[in-house]
Amino acid sequence: MQKTKRKRRSKGITCWNEKKIASKKAFTQHITFEDGFGKSCQSSSSVLTKQIVSEVSESVVSLASFIGDTVLFECTGIFIENLCADATSILTSLNIVGSSDFEITDNLRIKVRLPSDRIVIGWLHHCDYEYDLAVVNVRRARGFREAHISSSHCVQSNGKVIAVRRCFNSGMLKTTNGIAIGSASDELCELMLSTYKINTAWIGCPFIDFDGNFVGLNLRSGGRTSFVPMDKILECLRFSGALRSVIRDLQYLQAVASLMHVKYSFEEEFEDNIWSTLSEDVASTMFECVVSLASFDGDARCFACTGVFVGCNPMRILTSASLVRTSGDGNKIDRNLRIQVYLNNKRHVIGTLKHYDLHYNVAVVEIMGSCSSRAMELEKHIPFIPNSEVVAVGCLFEHRKLMASRGVLINRKSQLSCEELRISTCEITKAGIGGPLIDTCGNFIGMNFFHEEETPYLPREIIQEVLGYSDDEWHNATDTNDEGCSDSWPVPKQCWVYPPFCVGRDLRFETEEEANAAFPPQFLVDQQVYFGTEEEAYRPITSMEWC
Repeated sequence: MQKTKRKRRSKGITCWNEKKIASKKAFTQHITFEDGFGKSCQSSSSVLTKQIVSEVSESVVSLASFIGDTVLFECTGIFIENLCADATSILTSLNIVGSSDFEITDNLRIKVRLPSDRIVIGWLHHCDYEYDLAVVNVRRARGFREAHISSSHCVQSNGKVIAVRRCFNSGMLKTTNGIAIGSASDELCELMLSTYKINTAWIGCPFIDFDGNFVGLNLRSGGRTSFVPMDKILECLRFSGALRSVIRDLQYLQAVASLMHVKYSFEEEFEDNIWSTLSEDVASTMFECVVSLASFDGDARCFACTGVFVGCNPMRILTSASLVRTSGDGNKIDRNLRIQVYLNNKRHVIGTLKHYDLHYNVAVVEIMGSCSSRAMELEKHIPFIPNSEVVAVGCLFEHRKLMASRGVLINRKSQLSCEELRISTCEITKAGIGGPLIDTCGNFIGMNFFHEEETPYLPREIIQEVLGYSDDEWHNATDTNDEGCSDSWPVPKQCWVYPPFCVGRDLRFETEEEANAAFPPQFLVDQQVYFGTEEEAYRPITSMEWC
């Protein structure tokens, strides 16, 4: 690792550097780190309840930095909320790097004595050069208590506080009390001063009030001790947490991506594909009669749908006029689009738009140089019987996969503006547009269209009427489309969506572990979700449909 030079986020470093230079000599003098205040320890701890003493003892650790076997610096630290998912975080002084100008070398080794007296290896996770704070991580530890960090835990001028230190060699917990006497004159750091007269062994020790609340962290020793108040600690941790938030954003987006799926795609399969349950005769007929079509503007695919052969000589395919409608203006047809037809023999052939009717959204595509042994029979009269069982058939263009969805006929009109449309309960996707609706014997009932709440179809009688148009009638039919209503046959745009259980939730969890215990990791979508305390919550995650 290259040496990382000290950097600052804010202005006015001149006066700070002067103080650093002045204190460099004092810093580099090796002193006995075990110097303490045993007498003070007894007097200050006596004002705390046994419960507070127990809680504090589970939160405070001692740290020492080494190069080889040489001790560079010893200080105290306190457990805080983990900044990494797989590590335990400790807030301490940046002096732990063991250098007066805070250079970090690649052979630096940090040891941490835990409240259990076990010594573990730590590593530097985050440095704040403005307030001389550092976050050291250790592998997941147990049997400790995190300090509650809150902006409400602040100490006023002349407020009484207690400094808590843990000795590295002995593990002994020591305390001493004092009074915060106001703001430091160094505007760069806006530190509070206390009446403590302590040595460098107390640097990094937490300050608590008489209720046991964590209110600051000791920064420098001398005649008057400077400490970082809680609002500045929060500022430091928020700066550190900003990166954590970005990382978590990426992590849960990656996790969610595995469950996200494309909705309203032309290649979206029927959710309940019952093709394999069709009788052999019906499946064989559909295999020979049903094709898939796509329109292209250059190499860009504009639309894809299903069609059915309605004539063998010449080869004519009945499908939806949406295949060739002008993008952005459903009242017009784009005759420059190239039409490809995917046949049952796996061949792609070029189709030609022969006729279309914008009112009924019907088109006839003709292909040359190919032949089909079977076309759908439209002449056979099939009476409309409500609740009779029917099957909607569709075909994917890219893979020519045939699909089927079972349902029943419903005796009511469609929500679309074309009054002749009827509906069935078959659930299809956009790929099923233009496909046939048949009864259980394979008889043609009508042609399917797509709607999010229902599946409308154009009945066989209307299709027979349209296909019987003379050339003049076809020409007149091209000039009308529900009095210029371009959205009479709406087709939703493709988008990325999330699993249904993600919708409509507004959740708040204290930790990611709580969230994952309540929901799978991918729950962090299409809702508002927070981590951490309310006042320090992460950015809310709201609906993220990608269209």
